[in-house]
Amino acid sequence: MPDGLIASLRIDPVAVERLETVLEVYGPSHLLGNREAIRTEFVDFVTEDEALTEGVQLGYDSGTYTPGPVSQLEHRIVHQQQLILQHLKQAN
Repeated sequence: MPDGLIASLRIDPVAVERLETVLEVYGPSHLLGNREAIRTEFVDFVTEDEALTEGVQLGYDSGTYTPGPVSQLEHRIVHQQQLILQHLKQAN
């Protein structure tokens, strides 16, 4: 972020109609002073992503969802997911 903070935002679907949003912010303590302001800033940002994630989960649950082609912008995400899946398979 421009002020020197690093933010990690994760939206975890935990059920078809429920998700958990995790925000982790890292940086020097003098920049982390107003944690509520940081959280409030991200709430507006995340609201749209949460709604999209909920819609996707409902689509998966409907049994009629068919994945489409991956956007060129998402190839890195898919690659990361494949690496994680390979690692998990090897761990089992």
